[in-house]
Amino acid sequence: MTEVTPHPECPFTPKTFELLEKFKNHSSKDFYLDHEEEFQEYVEKPLHQIYIHVIAQLTGQIIERLDVHNATIQKYYHSSLFGYYLILKKTINNFNYINLFISIEKDDFRFGLYINESSDARQRFIKNIQNKKIKEIVLQHLHSIDDLYLHSESTTKITRLNRLSDWLGIVGSLKSATKNIQISKHLKPETLLAFSFEELINHINKTLEKVFILFLVATEDDPLFQLRRYILKYDCNEAKNLYFQGLNLYKFAAYTDAIIAFDFAIEKAPNLGDAYNYRGKIKAKLGDINGAIQDFNQLLLIQAKNAEFYDDRGNIYRKQDDYNEAIQDYSQAISINSNYALAYYHRAGAYLEFKMKLKAMASQSCESVQSSNLQWLTFRSKMLSLIVSLQNWDVTQKIIEDLCIAVNLFEKEKDVENYEEAQRLLNTVYPNYSEPDFRVIYQNICFKKLQISEKLLRRYHLALKTRKFVIISGISGTGKTWLTKAYAEAIGAKYLLVPVAPNWTTNEDLLEYFNPIDKDYHHTEFSHFLEQAAEEYEKAKADKHTPIPYHLVLDEMNLARVEYYFAKFLSVMEVRMREGETEIELAPGKKVLLPPNLYFIGTVNVDETTHNFADKIYDRAQMIELEINRDDLKNYLGEVEYQDILMQIWDSLHEVAPFAFRTLSEIKAYVTEAEVLDISWNDALDEQLLQKILPKLKGADERIGEALKAFIEIAKEKKFNLSLAKAIKMRATFEQHGFTSYF
Repeated sequence: MTEVTPHPECPFTPKTFELLEKFKNHSSKDFYLDHEEEFQEYVEKPLHQIYIHVIAQLTGQIIERLDVHNATIQKYYHSSLFGYYLILKKTINNFNYINLFISIEKDDFRFGLYINESSDARQRFIKNIQNKKIKEIVLQHLHSIDDLYLHSESTTKITRLNRLSDWLGIVGSLKSATKNIQISKHLKPETLLAFSFEELINHINKTLEKVFILFLVATEDDPLFQLRRYILKYDCNEAKNLYFQGLNLYKFAAYTDAIIAFDFAIEKAPNLGDAYNYRGKIKAKLGDINGAIQDFNQLLLIQAKNAEFYDDRGNIYRKQDDYNEAIQDYSQAISINSNYALAYYHRAGAYLEFKMKLKAMASQSCESVQSSNLQWLTFRSKMLSLIVSLQNWDVTQKIIEDLCIAVNLFEKEKDVENYEEAQRLLNTVYPNYSEPDFRVIYQNICFKKLQISEKLLRRYHLALKTRKFVIISGISGTGKTWLTKAYAEAIGAKYLLVPVAPNWTTNEDLLEYFNPIDKDYHHTEFSHFLEQAAEEYEKAKADKHTPIPYHLVLDEMNLARVEYYFAKFLSVMEVRMREGETEIELAPGKKVLLPPNLYFIGTVNVDETTHNFADKIYDRAQMIELEINRDDLKNYLGEVEYQDILMQIWDSLHEVAPFAFRTLSEIKAYVTEAEVLDISWNDALDEQLLQKILPKLKGADERIGEALKAFIEIAKEKKFNLSLAKAIKMRATFEQHGFTSYF
């Protein structure tokens, strides 16, 4: 044996192979008995330790088939061989002799699969490997076998390129030189002694788990199912281990090695999204932008609804100055998660960089533009589609809008670092607030797909400027709250939505109170927002800038009596209209400025659960009613199979049981989810008519009876059996009592 310095944690020593060399020369049981203690110390004990640890780490699918508890070291005195042989649990004689083995002799340590030439397992292996599907699975997954020994290998018939395939062909066609089938790993003493104990165990386990694929081919009459089950679990487990190796390397900035680990993980589990994620991030760090984008493209095929991954890909596009793609990705992230602060912040940054690049290009002299003609053309091609998509929008306003939203969200999340950075950027973008042109506001809101006419939006716009207190009425689901938020975002206003509770009766319900014990004022979101608006106004006034508008929305404000809980504001609003600003007392000794940049908006539903307004409210507010337009509803539904049916139902019911965008949105979502479960849209729509539409039909109005009659005719024709049965029952109640309801 070549002299070698053993690894200090290797279970074997040079003494092991010296002893086995002597044993080979004598080849007798007597020699073994004379040196039994030495054999136990240098051969059997380390071999037993290896066996125990290998068994402990083998997968359950291997262990469940093998007799691991009754295995003992086998000693072959004539060949100086010691080994463990893991046979099938059901094996009772040599006719089924097949095993996974670990053995050692004087110049070789080996482990792998062995099938005896006279066993049934060999015949089964030959029969199964002739099946094209089985052979294809083996060839696909028994990879990296260049270092394995293929017993019966013929140097004239096996090419290096197709080594495994040629070997399987020879074995399967009964042309092997010897009839035993063996595939194994062989380590020379000097190689073995260089391994630590842990490295050796891992090496053995990987080999045995690999060749177990052939074990299944030899022991299963129909191995396809078990092969697929084993390979899937084996690949996934190994892929996860490789992924975690890559993740650790990534954390220590060993990027090249991390990419290799992620490569192997993806090879074994092509849908392992996290591996694509980190590999893409590394490629971006290393400047391989195209490779990074390819990884994120694949990642988003696997996880199409992950806002973070769209944001990450947007950042990569941004590095390429591809602002069109970047902004689309940030917008997609926001559409998935409307509260994703980073996406707003990054989109604002992309708009800002785009604006600065345009400005830099425009300021170039003719000579410099000409000298960098290729650069200009490249940049121009990237920017053209974005310029067209903006449709003359004020880019600065888009930056302001996104940064305002990001600042608010970072503040809510208590993300101090990002909040301060976004606020700093916001302050540099606009030291002086400037409201966008109305045309820009309208285009921005249309971009958000809010169904509203330009005329109605203009009324809302002018009403805010006229009174700073606007009440929007309409049936539930018409988009009242949606309008208030979309408009505030379009003009870059700060926004707060305060839901009104039916039990509010005093100003304290809205403003909280001053505690005389701790001498502290206890804020609500409402009162805190008032103070923020006042601080913004006073700061802008001192700096001689225009203040940011603050929009405070009382949602469903007539669930309680407005003249009770909003009394203080109704009184001082007139003063503010005359003088521009005034103070309001939040509590004894606690006042706040009611500045001109503060706007109040109320949304109201008018039904039996709400309160009417007193005249003093009508005097102090601009009233706008959102009416339902049939064409808007139809456009909102889009080209769905049930569009005409649903519009026909709306035509028959809307005068007594109106429904609008929210209801249509829920119906569409329900039908879409039902189709995932292979439920037809017809059945799903029937369920939604029962659950969302019929509960709206109630009361003693004669038109209720006519509406139910019309609904029954439609339900009969379209075979909506569930809602038909309920509608017939409700119609009978109406005819009998002159009144009906869902319950």
